[in-house]
Amino acid sequence: MRYPEEIKSQAIELYKNIKNTHEVGKQLGIHHWTVYHWVRDIIPEKQQKKNVRREANIRAIKIFKNQGPLTYKETRRFFGEGTKERLVKDGIIKRISRKYGKFTYSVYFIEGQEKMAEEKLGNIIKNLSNFYPIISPNLPKKYTEQEKNIAEFLKISNIPFEHSELLKKINLCPDFSIPNSDKPSIIIEAKKMNTKSRGNYTYTSKIMGFDTLLIKRHYPNCVLIAIINNIWTPSGENRLKQAFDYIIQDNNLTKLLKVCKKHLAG
Repeated sequence: MRYPEEIKSQAIELYKNIKNTHEVGKQLGIHHWTVYHWVRDIIPEKQQKKNVRREANIRAIKIFKNQGPLTYKETRRFFGEGTKERLVKDGIIKRISRKYGKFTYSVYFIEGQEKMAEEKLGNIIKNLSNFYPIISPNLPKKYTEQEKNIAEFLKISNIPFEHSELLKKINLCPDFSIPNSDKPSIIIEAKKMNTKSRGNYTYTSKIMGFDTLLIKRHYPNCVLIAIINNIWTPSGENRLKQAFDYIIQDNNLTKLLKVCKKHLAG
């Protein structure tokens, strides 16, 4: 919408006395951003930055009042990463975080929304625990059929191991840690595929590959072994070879014994 020049001139003169774009806008019935664009040439640069920050703060408070507490992704979508962190630093918005597994989950809120934020974060963790349960050392450890065969083989071969124990440096529970999870020399991940779906291979190998990167970063001398069934295709195996030191078929565990003896002896 275009305004007559006399309205613009009147707004500029009012601003020189009032020094507040919101107040000028109210008096003339014009949006404060329109007033700001008219008067920004006469506002010092520092004051301009201050005004922009003030506008961003007001906008943030309005959004949180309308939307309630927001997750990390929601907050970033509304404000961007830089503005989000600036709002937290300035105390305009607050953040509560909770760790689950390898990751930290956060909820952002303004003053007065503390209870709502706690409830939202609690629901996020609750939903995560339903889909991605963390194995606790205090709970009985369940074996898959494939893991059961591997465990029995390791016991018969007199190779010490721990099953699904937490690697404290990275908060990750591999299938087998040899000889233990405190100082693992060998880590085994067992994966049985039930379908040859390409998407299934891609997703599984990415997740396993991501975990192995974390392990290698914190346990650089650890040997990584993937034990797979014969449903895996050559292309699926090639993906795993990029992340693991050895790929062993679960019907050829004698190879596992050779690898364990080689690296435990060294």
